[in-house]
Amino acid sequence: MIPEGKLAQVLVAEAAQPYPVPENWCWTRIKYVAEVVTGRTPSGRKPVYFGGVAPFFQQVDLALGRHVNDAQEYLSERGKAVSRMIPAGSTAVCCAGGEVRCGYLEVAGATERQINTVIPKIDPLYLYYYCCSERFVSQLGPKASSAAKRKIEDCMIPLPPMMEQRRIVACVEVFFTKMNQVKEELEDLIDSYEVRRAYVLQRALAGEMTDFDGKGRGWSLGLNGVSSAPTQEDKRIAAVVEERFVEGLQAKILAETSILKIDFTKKIILDQAFRGKLGTNDPSEEGGDKLLEKILVSTASTE
Repeated sequence: MIPEGKLAQVLVAEAAQPYPVPENWCWTRIKYVAEVVTGRTPSGRKPVYFGGVAPFFQQVDLALGRHVNDAQEYLSERGKAVSRMIPAGSTAVCCAGGEVRCGYLEVAGATERQINTVIPKIDPLYLYYYCCSERFVSQLGPKASSAAKRKIEDCMIPLPPMMEQRRIVACVEVFFTKMNQVKEELEDLIDSYEVRRAYVLQRALAGEMTDFDGKGRGWSLGLNGVSSAPTQEDKRIAAVVEERFVEGLQAKILAETSILKIDFTKKIILDQAFRGKLGTNDPSEEGGDKLLEKILVSTASTE
């Protein structure tokens, strides 16, 4: 049992809650449902610390987002000894340059000192996705890099029953997996834009561009490799090339706009998820406050 009144101390008062949540949820702070630790960076002047098999996660590695399972640098056993190993299933948070970047560690490893890692006592992916939400980021503020550990610990978090946390994660993952597939295809289209422009020019120079009368004609190379074309064909071929360029540019702009919409939709989904509005909540389940009480008891027993 926890001391009388302890639970009330770790719950966020109703007047301070950011928004209403289902009745069997509660609001608390991250420090009560997770441990936040700051990474340690081994001295770069000691090569003996590096070159082993333990991942040493840095800011750039968090770009992998949901699947952080590789690092650009690895530590030796001596490097591990002077660092702090973080268990798999933790969420690494980096606040730098006014930007908050989160990564879910699928493998155990160490982190650099610019990274604070949230080691969960609740569903690991529920906590990760919350750290990706606008609600979490907004609580850190514009100067998040200053005293980031304390700010992360003090962030408010809605706490549903454990089974609801897992249902939320499953629902979010279905949505995000489909959107990520579309996003990857759009990114491939954007990346290939210059290649497709070059291909159009290559076809025009090779005489493979079809003009308005349906015949394959194109520019030929004249003296010194300078392209020349019959006057009567020049404008028509140029018009076809320009048309292809415009089509390619329009497709690129559309892809870029669609990616922005996908990113915005993800934010909306997370916002709805942490308001209990995905339609997955079961009001008959034991409340989040009971889960929080169990976490406090478990934490007290290990201290």
